[in-house]
Amino acid sequence: PVVTETPGFNMLTAELEAQLRRGGRTMQKDGKPVTDPAEATELATAVVRHVLDKRAPLLRRLGVLEG
Repeated sequence: PVVTETPGFNMLTAELEAQLRRGGRTMQKDGKPVTDPAEATELATAVVRHVLDKRAPLLRRLGVLEG
């Protein structure tokens, strides 16, 4: 599993949220926009964690992630 309390992980989560804002989009829950910033961050964290958990082995082999 990916460690979520690291600067790199937090930067990925913040970048996901920033990209959504720049595109005029928001995190969605049950098909509806999430307007609470804390809940949106929680959802973004879950998305980043899921992607990294599923892709971390490949990303390590490619040299994108260390460890």
